[in-house]
Amino acid sequence: MGRQAEEHREPTAGQRIREQKRRKALRTHRMIRRGLTVCGVLVVLGAMYMIISTRYLHRFMPGTVLNGVKLSGKSLKKAEELLIRDAQENYTLTVKFRGGETQVLTGSSIDLTVSFRDEVENVLDEQDSLTWLPRLFGRGKVEETIGGLRLYDLKKLASWTMGLPQLQAENMQAPVDAHMQIGEDGLIEAVSEEEGCWLNADVVKDAVENAVAGGEPELDLDQVPGAYAKAQVLLGDEGLSREINRLNFFLATNVTYSLPDGSTESVDGSRIAGWLKESETHAGWFDLTTESLMESIRTYVADLSARTDITYESYDFASTNQGLVNLPVNVGSYGYRMNQEAETEALFKDIIGSVTETRVPVYSVATSLSGGIGDTYIEVDLLAQKVYLYKGGTLFYSSDCVSGLATDWERVTPRGVYALYDKETNRTLEGTVEEDTGQPEYSSYVNYWMPFCDRYGLHDASWRQWFGGEIYQTQGSHGCVNLPPVAAATIFDAVEIGTPVVIL
Repeated sequence: MGRQAEEHREPTAGQRIREQKRRKALRTHRMIRRGLTVCGVLVVLGAMYMIISTRYLHRFMPGTVLNGVKLSGKSLKKAEELLIRDAQENYTLTVKFRGGETQVLTGSSIDLTVSFRDEVENVLDEQDSLTWLPRLFGRGKVEETIGGLRLYDLKKLASWTMGLPQLQAENMQAPVDAHMQIGEDGLIEAVSEEEGCWLNADVVKDAVENAVAGGEPELDLDQVPGAYAKAQVLLGDEGLSREINRLNFFLATNVTYSLPDGSTESVDGSRIAGWLKESETHAGWFDLTTESLMESIRTYVADLSARTDITYESYDFASTNQGLVNLPVNVGSYGYRMNQEAETEALFKDIIGSVTETRVPVYSVATSLSGGIGDTYIEVDLLAQKVYLYKGGTLFYSSDCVSGLATDWERVTPRGVYALYDKETNRTLEGTVEEDTGQPEYSSYVNYWMPFCDRYGLHDASWRQWFGGEIYQTQGSHGCVNLPPVAAATIFDAVEIGTPVVIL
């Protein structure tokens, strides 16, 4: 029992200290060994990373895409070969035209060759080979488009371009400027411009060459300045709007004529629109100049006059001595004869003033015979050499007279139905100027002058002593009706301008 107890006795303090030192040394050894192992692994990994990094000094790193070609791990030479092959075999230029049409140019059709040496080398030089690991997992990818030196057959390229169907004249439509049209309301309105598809061949040719030289895959000609011809006048153009407003001001005119037969006729916007001319300076514009408007008005007034003027050919007159006598009617005295020049001027002023009114045309003669000449008139009986003045249907005054020389047709007083167109006192009447003397055939002063047709009239003849009878057959006047001074004064005071004068 004693020996056994002795064998299991506690270690001494010294023994415990020695044991602790031993164990500590063992742990230290293990840690050093593990550290060395880790360092070794890290050194190996670092060496491997650097070896791989060194490899990417001369090759493209993961995620490198140039011109759509994947170049990861490719050498400079191999990368250029791939890019050249892709450019030569796969390059196309899609040319887009207005309206959605396209044409495709292939690199092979123009003998395209490309050199990317400098551009590819620049990309390789700029990459950081130490970043290959993040690039391997998709971080920091490089996707670029490089141009390179592109060589091709210029003649073939030009031939392809100029042969494009869209560049042929028969397939192109020129742009149309904003222009005018007559709207449903009868007024002028603006119509928007049309783009058209007219191409500038020189601009297109240059644009295609630049696109090929730059390796562009697409060329939208609608985005190329000057490729398409443009309309010069656009909707909202100040000049267009101003001209439309000017013309519509004229079209707002509405002149309604009251005509002799009781009907009416209007000159309004629809009629004036027919007088508009095509502008000589702007395609698709209307124009209305003073000259063209006057010409149209003059033509219209002449037509209106021809259609509506009233002329009386003859009139049955119940004479004092000869019964019912059919006489020609002087067109200058009776009927409705439009003064075309005056009416042209009047209508022109109405239109440029945009007037709305109802009126009668301007007439030079506007006297109706539909109800007869009335019951107040002057009757000259050439056979009896008498002048009768009737007022209110009753003989008011009568007198002998001397009419035109019966044996000279140039001096005979003309038969017919007339009307006084003037009354004057103290008038000198002169005949035709004679060529040999340069003096008028006659010059006679009269106190009372009552003309009824051109140079013919009734007047006093103080130089005569006798009137009536057959004096007119040998000593007749130059066509006027000569009256004794008292008779001339009496008649002058009793009649008005417009009083009918019947010569029979």
